[in-house]
Amino acid sequence: MPNDRVNSLRADKEGGLWVGTAGGLSRYREGRFETFNGAEGLSNGIVLSIFEDAEGSLWVGTESGGLSQLKDKKFTTYTTKEGLAND
Repeated sequence: MPNDRVNSLRADKEGGLWVGTAGGLSRYREGRFETFNGAEGLSNGIVLSIFEDAEGSLWVGTESGGLSQLKDKKFTTYTTKEGLAND
């Protein structure tokens, strides 16, 4: 896990546990962590909220980095440039 300051937790439909921290996003599954941060396309390393939609996409709210969607192992980020009220 990238940081011990946990801001959010979310269980997914596949039995994994997503952990949003001050150092990125991690998924705990089958006894190990997989970490996502800027190198994987996450807009900002400070994750504040996590939501899984009906189609299985993960939506990640970050501090000053907008909203990132993780779908098919790829991040797409939405910010004020795409119409969000703030980042």
